[in-house]
Amino acid sequence: MKRSEILHQEALEEENDSKAFSLHYKAMREVRLERFEEHNYTEQLEKKNCIVVPFNGTKITIDTQTDKWGVIDYFPKANKVLVRKDNEWKTTGLKWINENILN
Repeated sequence: MKRSEILHQEALEEENDSKAFSLHYKAMREVRLERFEEHNYTEQLEKKNCIVVPFNGTKITIDTQTDKWGVIDYFPKANKVLVRKDNEWKTTGLKWINENILN
């Protein structure tokens, strides 16, 4: 059973509404991380000649080795991308990675 499923089940069993909401929120964040890991985005990025450096599961540094993007940081639980070159945040991170790096 995945961690997100465990958290979701705990949230359903919780009587305190605020604690249940907190557990649901944690479950949603875990789903985002699991999606990144299950679809092998790391391998797909490495096939595109990118250097991928994971950091404790909370941040993934991707060196695209291009002048256009440079080094970016992807935060899978928040689904956000930080383009270091422009110091700009992209809110739909996985979609942005698919459209700009993988395609």
